Amino acid sequence: MLNVSLLSIICGALFLGGCCSRFAQAGGFFVRRKWRLWTVVAAAGLIAPSAVAQTFTRAPEAIQVLEQCSSAMGARSDLQVDAEGTVVNANAAAPEAHVAIKSKGFGQLRYDFADTKDAFVHSNGRSRAIHAGEPRPMSPAISRYLRPEYVPALLCSLDLARDNMEVFYLGKEAVGSRTTYHIKFVARAAGKEDSDDVEQLISEFHVYVDVQSMTVVKTKTYAFASDNVTNHSDWEHYYLDYRDVGGVLMPFHVVDFIGGQKLREITFTRVATDVSYTDADF
Repeated sequence: MLNVSLLSIICGALFLGGCCSRFAQAGGFFVRRKWRLWTVVAAAGLIAPSAVAQTFTRAPEAIQVLEQCSSAMGARSDLQVDAEGTVVNANAAAPEAHVAIKSKGFGQLRYDFADTKDAFVHSNGRSRAIHAGEPRPMSPAISRYLRPEYVPALLCSLDLARDNMEVFYLGKEAVGSRTTYHIKFVARAAGKEDSDDVEQLISEFHVYVDVQSMTVVKTKTYAFASDNVTNHSDWEHYYLDYRDVGGVLMPFHVVDFIGGQKLREITFTRVATDVSYTDADF
């Protein structure tokens, strides 16, 4: 998750991307020197609503699905998670990597990689990557829409808290053998043409909710080239093996794809929700 959404979520693909150019790929977790090209600008920071009066869509069908999803998964805005897992890269030659995840509510995240001692931290609307003990600030674009993509219980409600986010119901769609409701989030245009195009692109987020269990089956956003947001690839997470952890449904197996190609599998060996963090932990 640091490759394109953990450090990529994190630096760019959830586990990371963009500005962390010197993170080495631990077990294929990051691709040396290439990881900086990825910026999964999947993010969780709030943006001031546009003052421009125009159509603003929040489809009732989508809201209903999202509310049922949040309820079914035990979502709560103050949810705190402590998890550890093993990362197996699609590149069989790469060794396994180990990641520890801390999250607090919608806006505080920390990913620590035991093998390389690298980390990614998001708190108070700002993100930083830590390499060899040296923190490096991440692009505001990463921080602006950062999302806790490995805590899917929050993903049906987080973007509803952003005043500038439109919500669209795109109908039913098959994801593997499962039928899902396809919901799309995107920032409302502010009437600034080119800047609107960029904002909408980096904010776009798709959630696929199982029609029977009302759990999140898949999410999709984009991983971007660091020098050109028009150069981007789909960044997808597939959530499997849900288990009840303190009343919250948490996936113990997540499979990540970049540009339609399998990137890695993450198997969580421990997940706890009965934790209490302070700002100092982030």
